[in-house]
Amino acid sequence: MVAGSPAFAPTAAALAIALSWSAEQGGIEPTRWPPGALFLLAVATVGFAAARRPLPRPGWVGVALVAIGAYTAWCYASIGWAAVPADAWTGANTTLLYALV
Repeated sequence: MVAGSPAFAPTAAALAIALSWSAEQGGIEPTRWPPGALFLLAVATVGFAAARRPLPRPGWVGVALVAIGAYTAWCYASIGWAAVPADAWTGANTTLLYALV
């Protein structure tokens, strides 16, 4: 059953956040998306902590997770050499949001 899947609640939360952002011009304003990102971070943390066992997944999923994690780390590192560090910070936070989803 889909409702009995351990991924159901986090997926439903991400969908609810995306739907609320779609009503707010896609959540592109810097005051709109950070609360949703923090909520998704909390949902992901609780989901991983509550998981009794890791879900089976193909090897390419692990490669994709490492790749998005490395890209997110690179975005945060780019703050150090960015011409406008505030813009790089916003971009890195947005990338973290994408990685969470």
